[in-house]
Amino acid sequence: MDSITNYKNRALSALENKWGNFVLITLAYVLIIGITQALSGDKDSPAILHLISLVLFILALPLTWGYQTLFLGAVRGGEATAKDMFEGYNKELFSRVLTTILLYYVYVFLWCLLLIIPGFIKSYSYAMTPYILKDNPEMKNNAAIEESMRMMDGHKLELFILDLSFIGWALLSLLTCGVGFLWLTPYMNMARVNFYEDLKKASVEVKEA
Repeated sequence: MDSITNYKNRALSALENKWGNFVLITLAYVLIIGITQALSGDKDSPAILHLISLVLFILALPLTWGYQTLFLGAVRGGEATAKDMFEGYNKELFSRVLTTILLYYVYVFLWCLLLIIPGFIKSYSYAMTPYILKDNPEMKNNAAIEESMRMMDGHKLELFILDLSFIGWALLSLLTCGVGFLWLTPYMNMARVNFYEDLKKASVEVKEA
Protein backbone atom coordinates (compact mmCIF):
# COMPACT_ATOMS: atom_id res chain seq x y z
CA MET A 1 0.00 0.00 0.00
CA ASP A 2 1.08 3.56 -0.66
CA SER A 3 1.64 6.41 1.81
CA ILE A 4 -1.08 8.89 2.78
CA THR A 5 0.84 11.70 1.08
CA ASN A 6 1.14 9.75 -2.15
CA TYR A 7 -2.56 8.88 -2.20
CA LYS A 8 -3.38 12.55 -1.92
CA ASN A 9 -0.83 13.47 -4.58
CA ARG A 10 -2.21 10.81 -6.92
CA ALA A 11 -5.70 12.18 -6.35
CA LEU A 12 -4.55 15.70 -7.20
CA SER A 13 -2.81 14.40 -10.30
CA ALA A 14 -5.99 12.64 -11.48
CA LEU A 15 -7.99 15.83 -10.89
CA GLU A 16 -5.54 18.07 -12.73
CA ASN A 17 -7.33 20.07 -15.44
CA LYS A 18 -10.57 18.30 -14.47
CA TRP A 19 -11.57 20.19 -11.33
CA GLY A 20 -14.36 22.10 -13.04
CA ASN A 21 -15.94 18.91 -14.34
CA PHE A 22 -15.90 17.16 -10.98
CA VAL A 23 -17.10 20.23 -9.09
CA LEU A 24 -20.12 20.49 -11.41
CA ILE A 25 -20.85 16.76 -11.07
CA THR A 26 -20.60 17.04 -7.29
CA LEU A 27 -22.90 20.07 -7.32
CA ALA A 28 -25.48 18.15 -9.35
CA TYR A 29 -25.27 15.22 -6.95
CA VAL A 30 -25.63 17.45 -3.88
CA LEU A 31 -28.63 19.27 -5.37
CA ILE A 32 -30.45 16.02 -6.17
CA ILE A 33 -29.78 14.54 -2.72
CA GLY A 34 -30.70 17.86 -1.12
CA ILE A 35 -34.07 17.92 -2.89
CA THR A 36 -34.90 14.38 -1.71
CA GLN A 37 -34.04 15.34 1.86
CA ALA A 38 -36.01 18.58 1.71
CA LEU A 39 -39.17 16.63 0.87
CA SER A 40 -39.02 14.89 4.26
CA GLY A 41 -39.93 18.08 6.13
CA ASP A 42 -39.18 18.29 9.85
CA LYS A 43 -39.93 16.02 12.82
CA ASP A 44 -43.46 17.44 13.10
CA SER A 45 -44.31 16.76 9.45
CA PRO A 46 -47.04 14.24 8.59
CA ALA A 47 -46.04 10.58 8.64
CA ILE A 48 -46.65 10.34 4.90
CA LEU A 49 -43.83 12.80 4.27
CA HIS A 50 -41.44 10.71 6.34
CA LEU A 51 -42.50 7.62 4.41
CA ILE A 52 -41.92 9.44 1.11
CA SER A 53 -38.50 10.53 2.40
CA LEU A 54 -37.57 6.93 3.21
CA VAL A 55 -38.64 5.74 -0.24
CA LEU A 56 -36.68 8.54 -1.92
CA PHE A 57 -33.62 7.74 0.20
CA ILE A 58 -33.74 4.12 -0.93
CA LEU A 59 -34.31 5.07 -4.58
CA ALA A 60 -31.36 7.47 -4.38
CA LEU A 61 -28.92 4.72 -3.32
CA PRO A 62 -27.98 3.82 -6.92
CA LEU A 63 -27.25 7.52 -7.48
CA THR A 64 -24.85 7.54 -4.53
CA TRP A 65 -23.22 4.40 -5.89
CA GLY A 66 -22.90 6.00 -9.32
CA TYR A 67 -21.30 9.12 -7.86
CA GLN A 68 -18.77 7.12 -5.85
CA THR A 69 -17.78 4.82 -8.69
CA LEU A 70 -17.44 7.39 -11.45
CA PHE A 71 -14.12 8.33 -9.84
CA LEU A 72 -12.92 4.80 -10.50
CA GLY A 73 -13.29 5.28 -14.23
CA ALA A 74 -11.49 8.61 -14.03
CA VAL A 75 -8.49 7.09 -12.24
CA ARG A 76 -8.30 4.43 -14.94
CA GLY A 77 -8.01 7.03 -17.67
CA GLY A 78 -11.64 7.55 -18.58
CA GLU A 79 -13.68 10.73 -18.69
CA ALA A 80 -16.32 11.15 -15.98
CA THR A 81 -19.65 12.76 -16.82
CA ALA A 82 -22.80 13.53 -14.86
CA LYS A 83 -24.48 10.74 -16.82
CA ASP A 84 -22.21 8.22 -15.07
CA MET A 85 -24.00 8.95 -11.80
CA PHE A 86 -27.13 7.30 -13.16
CA GLU A 87 -25.47 4.07 -14.27
CA GLY A 88 -26.98 2.26 -11.29
CA TYR A 89 -30.45 2.79 -12.74
CA ASN A 90 -29.73 0.64 -15.77
CA LYS A 91 -32.11 -2.30 -15.77
CA GLU A 92 -29.19 -4.74 -15.75
CA LEU A 93 -27.72 -3.21 -12.60
CA PHE A 94 -30.56 -1.58 -10.68
CA SER A 95 -31.69 -4.49 -8.49
CA ARG A 96 -28.14 -5.57 -7.64
CA VAL A 97 -26.93 -2.08 -6.84
CA LEU A 98 -30.03 -1.22 -4.84
CA THR A 99 -30.01 -4.38 -2.70
CA THR A 100 -26.25 -4.34 -2.12
CA ILE A 101 -26.02 -0.69 -1.08
CA LEU A 102 -29.22 -0.97 0.97
CA LEU A 103 -27.76 -3.95 2.83
CA TYR A 104 -24.59 -1.94 3.38
CA TYR A 105 -26.52 0.82 5.16
CA VAL A 106 -28.71 -1.64 7.07
CA TYR A 107 -25.69 -3.54 8.38
CA VAL A 108 -23.90 -0.38 9.48
CA PHE A 109 -27.10 0.89 11.12
CA LEU A 110 -27.61 -2.37 13.03
CA TRP A 111 -24.02 -2.38 14.21
CA CYS A 112 -24.41 1.22 15.38
CA LEU A 113 -27.48 0.20 17.38
CA LEU A 114 -25.22 -2.11 19.38
CA LEU A 115 -22.43 0.41 19.88
CA ILE A 116 -21.21 3.41 17.88
CA ILE A 117 -17.59 2.27 17.68
CA PRO A 118 -18.32 -1.22 16.24
CA GLY A 119 -20.62 0.41 13.70
CA PHE A 120 -17.89 2.88 12.76
CA ILE A 121 -15.37 0.06 12.34
CA LYS A 122 -17.79 -1.95 10.23
CA SER A 123 -18.38 1.03 7.95
CA TYR A 124 -14.67 0.86 7.08
CA SER A 125 -14.84 -2.89 6.69
CA TYR A 126 -17.58 -2.41 4.08
CA ALA A 127 -15.99 0.68 2.47
CA MET A 128 -14.83 -0.99 -0.74
CA THR A 129 -18.28 -2.42 -1.52
CA PRO A 130 -19.28 0.17 -4.18
CA TYR A 131 -16.03 -0.27 -6.13
CA ILE A 132 -16.12 -4.06 -5.91
CA LEU A 133 -19.67 -4.08 -7.25
CA LYS A 134 -18.59 -1.76 -10.07
CA ASP A 135 -15.85 -4.19 -11.08
CA ASN A 136 -18.03 -7.25 -10.51
CA PRO A 137 -21.60 -6.30 -11.48
CA GLU A 138 -22.66 -9.96 -11.42
CA MET A 139 -22.25 -10.05 -7.63
CA LYS A 140 -25.50 -10.18 -5.69
CA ASN A 141 -26.62 -9.22 -2.20
CA ASN A 142 -23.85 -9.91 0.33
CA ALA A 143 -21.12 -10.96 -2.10
CA ALA A 144 -19.56 -7.52 -2.64
CA ILE A 145 -19.87 -6.70 1.06
CA GLU A 146 -18.15 -9.93 2.05
CA GLU A 147 -15.38 -9.31 -0.47
CA SER A 148 -14.90 -5.82 0.96
CA MET A 149 -14.57 -7.29 4.44
CA ARG A 150 -11.92 -9.69 3.17
CA MET A 151 -9.97 -7.00 1.32
CA MET A 152 -10.13 -4.51 4.21
CA ASP A 153 -8.90 -7.00 6.79
CA GLY A 154 -5.81 -5.32 8.24
CA HIS A 155 -6.32 -2.11 6.24
CA LYS A 156 -9.21 -0.36 8.01
CA LEU A 157 -6.90 1.85 10.07
CA GLU A 158 -5.00 2.90 6.95
CA LEU A 159 -8.18 4.10 5.26
CA PHE A 160 -9.32 5.84 8.44
CA ILE A 161 -6.03 7.73 8.67
CA LEU A 162 -6.34 8.69 4.99
CA ASP A 163 -9.83 10.10 5.63
CA LEU A 164 -8.64 11.81 8.80
CA SER A 165 -5.85 13.56 6.90
CA PHE A 166 -8.51 15.69 5.17
CA ILE A 167 -9.88 17.13 8.41
CA GLY A 168 -8.02 20.42 7.96
CA TRP A 169 -9.56 20.92 4.53
CA ALA A 170 -12.97 19.99 5.95
CA LEU A 171 -12.66 22.72 8.59
CA LEU A 172 -11.68 25.25 5.94
CA SER A 173 -14.64 24.14 3.82
CA LEU A 174 -16.97 24.84 6.74
CA LEU A 175 -15.63 28.40 6.83
CA THR A 176 -16.84 28.82 3.25
CA CYS A 177 -20.39 27.89 4.35
CA GLY A 178 -19.89 24.46 2.82
CA VAL A 179 -18.99 25.61 -0.69
CA GLY A 180 -15.47 24.23 -0.27
CA PHE A 181 -16.89 20.72 -0.03
CA LEU A 182 -17.60 20.87 -3.77
CA TRP A 183 -13.82 20.63 -4.20
CA LEU A 184 -13.00 18.56 -1.14
CA THR A 185 -15.48 15.76 -1.91
CA PRO A 186 -13.94 14.90 -5.31
CA TYR A 187 -10.48 15.13 -3.74
CA MET A 188 -11.39 12.64 -0.99
CA ASN A 189 -13.21 10.30 -3.35
CA MET A 190 -10.31 10.24 -5.77
CA ALA A 191 -7.89 9.40 -2.94
CA ARG A 192 -10.18 6.57 -1.79
CA VAL A 193 -10.37 5.17 -5.31
CA ASN A 194 -6.58 5.10 -5.52
CA PHE A 195 -6.55 3.29 -2.18
CA TYR A 196 -8.95 0.71 -3.63
CA GLU A 197 -6.81 0.22 -6.72
CA ASP A 198 -3.78 -0.64 -4.58
CA LEU A 199 -5.85 -2.79 -2.26
CA LYS A 200 -7.28 -4.72 -5.21
CA LYS A 201 -3.82 -5.29 -6.64
CA ALA A 202 -2.49 -6.48 -3.28
CA SER A 203 -5.50 -8.77 -2.86
CA VAL A 204 -4.88 -10.41 -6.25
CA GLU A 205 -1.22 -10.94 -5.40
CA VAL A 206 -2.19 -12.65 -2.13
CA LYS A 207 -4.62 -14.95 -3.95
CA GLU A 208 -1.98 -15.91 -6.49
CA ALA A 209 0.71 -16.52 -3.86
